[in-house]
Amino acid sequence: ASSSVKQAGETGKTYVNVFLSTFRHFMSPTELLEKLLTRLAHFEKSTTPQGRDAHQQTLFMILRVIAGLRMRRPKLTEGFVESELSVEIQNRLLETVYDLVCDGQLKFAHLLRMKLIDKVTVPMYVPVLDRILLETKDMKLVEGPVWRALMKFEAKHVAIQIILINNMYYRDLDVQEMLYLSRKSVYDDCPKFGAFTSFHNSLKTWFVSRFLDIERQRDRDKFMKFCLKILKWLIRLQDFSTAISFFALLNTTALLRLHWDSKILEQLLGKHEGYLMSDPSNNFGYYRKLLEQASQTPPFFMIVPSFLGDLVYANEQPKYLDTGNPEEEKKYLNYPKLLRQYLMLNKFTEYMTADFAASVQGKKKNLEIWNILNGFQGDDPDVDLIDVSRKLVPQGRPI
Repeated sequence: ASSSVKQAGETGKTYVNVFLSTFRHFMSPTELLEKLLTRLAHFEKSTTPQGRDAHQQTLFMILRVIAGLRMRRPKLTEGFVESELSVEIQNRLLETVYDLVCDGQLKFAHLLRMKLIDKVTVPMYVPVLDRILLETKDMKLVEGPVWRALMKFEAKHVAIQIILINNMYYRDLDVQEMLYLSRKSVYDDCPKFGAFTSFHNSLKTWFVSRFLDIERQRDRDKFMKFCLKILKWLIRLQDFSTAISFFALLNTTALLRLHWDSKILEQLLGKHEGYLMSDPSNNFGYYRKLLEQASQTPPFFMIVPSFLGDLVYANEQPKYLDTGNPEEEKKYLNYPKLLRQYLMLNKFTEYMTADFAASVQGKKKNLEIWNILNGFQGDDPDVDLIDVSRKLVPQGRPI
């Protein structure tokens, strides 16, 4: 009997977790909190054990809903952010804090107040890029060619520093933004995912621009060999997220048309790990095999667009169960679909908590390398890199 009770408890806990992770499919956070606050008021004066228990459980639910709020697009004024909640529901929550204090429930009042400060009344969001540039703001600019300054370090050490930077963006991702994007492709409403995407685009632009800064092909060959070593270390250190971006930048048209050494071309065009990871056959089977192996030895970094694609696929399943009875149409939510999405989000969150910087010895910030990389900033994104490549080498290699 005790095992049955335990199993029922675990089932109930899973159901609550699934609901809190996926309720946005059928109601907004404001609508859910309105219902929970009404329920809280109903049990507020209850004297029965069941009523007091229901009151406490409702408080826990309110705290978890607020903890799961996602940040909306920053306002135009210096990074201020909007809340997902209406002003009316924010005021009701503040009144609830006051009521809890008056009722002597100081612990819950404190917890609710801190959650509101953290998730609703956040005055300022400091973008990851600002935090990165702050690290090297007092350091001198790099003298001479940037690519040459970078090659003074071992490829492994450069790869580690790139991963540490990616780690900051990766751990800043919001799973609720991911779930939102699986339903609506409104990237402006997802600033953290937008920052992550911008970082990877900037990384590509920065490295391709450094290649095009080099005048002699012999020096470009040296830098390419160095970058191929970086790619190998990114994969070996299980940052598949950055590795796929790095592989893409090395295979841009602006670079492939240049006259490379034959051995370099074999590596660029051959079926090495970077190529195999981006191979879509068998639903990116090679990458998923690497991911399965990496999950046994965290930390590692998933390819975020691939994960988002899996979420989109799961979201395309029917919203309601088809019971075959026309009278029950849209009556029952498709719980297996919601459960699958919850398990995916939960696994992604679990991976995010495995901090790369704290997990392995020797992975400390090297601010000299960070200063060279400069947050992968300083290049005009509107410049056509293919045009720059053509001016550098008019008669390029046929692609």
